[in-house]
Amino acid sequence: MTWTPVLAIEKRLEIRETRSQRKKEFDAAEAIDKNKEDLLESYLLATMNERGEEQIKTEAGTAYKSPQMRVTMTDRQKVIDFTLDRIEKNDPNAFDLFTNHINKDAVRDMMQRNIVPPGVAVDQFVTCNVRKA
Repeated sequence: MTWTPVLAIEKRLEIRETRSQRKKEFDAAEAIDKNKEDLLESYLLATMNERGEEQIKTEAGTAYKSPQMRVTMTDRQKVIDFTLDRIEKNDPNAFDLFTNHINKDAVRDMMQRNIVPPGVAVDQFVTCNVRKA
């Protein structure tokens, strides 16, 4: 077979559609299984709570309590002010509240104003996308 742009585009779209359909089927089955796991974990946690236990050991395996924590920023400015206050107090851990991620959109906006933030690596590249006619 000799490839032509039209054949390559048709094949690319066909593969994308197949993958998309497969992913939908997988995600649906995955959601059902996840729900079943959640129900079983809820049952086991309720059982441990009722018994006053931290774990349930069986020949099949062990269920155990695992304390978790979810953290959400509710007021960005307050977090910034808190951090600036810690900096003023020479706290060496002032920035420990933050992760090392850079906001790509903010960098793009700065670069449009000819500003490249120091300490930030920017890789720009071109990819090929395909859409239906």
